[in-house]
Amino acid sequence: MGIDEIFDQKKSWVMSKVSYKIIDEQRLQDVDYHGKMVRPLYFKLVYARKSSTFKSAFFNQLTKPKHAIHVGAARKVPTIDQLFKKEQQVINFIIDKLGDSFSLPLFKAEYGYYTTDLIEFTEGLFNEFLRIYLTDEGLPSFARSLFEGNKTVDIYQVVDDLKICFKAESYSKLLENAYNLAPPYLVLHNFARTIKKWPVILPVIEWEQKDTRELFVRHIKENFKGISPETTLYEVDRYVKRISK
Repeated sequence: MGIDEIFDQKKSWVMSKVSYKIIDEQRLQDVDYHGKMVRPLYFKLVYARKSSTFKSAFFNQLTKPKHAIHVGAARKVPTIDQLFKKEQQVINFIIDKLGDSFSLPLFKAEYGYYTTDLIEFTEGLFNEFLRIYLTDEGLPSFARSLFEGNKTVDIYQVVDDLKICFKAESYSKLLENAYNLAPPYLVLHNFARTIKKWPVILPVIEWEQKDTRELFVRHIKENFKGISPETTLYEVDRYVKRISK
């Protein structure tokens, strides 16, 4: 289902006294979504005769080039329908969570919190760690190129490729430092990549689910020998607390 079809349907949902719908606003300019010009995904939320308009957080996340998968000449990108379903999930969850205490300002704060992608949130901090680490190892220009290029390249893939470039001892040293000193980006990415396959995002709304956390602990036990699942879980939660509502 394309974004135009979604707009044309003008779907709306009503939960208690709150309603929300996809906006078909002609004045919105088309944006580049992985090589295709589309209208950005917005939704309007109405409560007590007051409304507020939000741009889809998932659209902002998944429109980035690094979320496209290249296989030869072919390219796979997240579908608008996937974004649409994610928006439904988080909006319905927040409305239900707030219940009688619902207000538009509260919804805005909760929406920003629950849609934050933990992989992207820790990626910038991990990239800074990697830049400093590689500079200290005598590779300042290489480090700088990585730091400037991760807007279009998944830094996880870069670290994986370094296995080919580095000697086994040097690569093991890099991973040891990354697991012990850097934000838990590599572990989060590996978990989402293995469990969810694609697209590789892990929003807070999913992280706080009991099943997700149990899967995460089991994933670490099975795939990361020498790393404490409990300590890593604590570290991820510590970064979650840094996300402001």
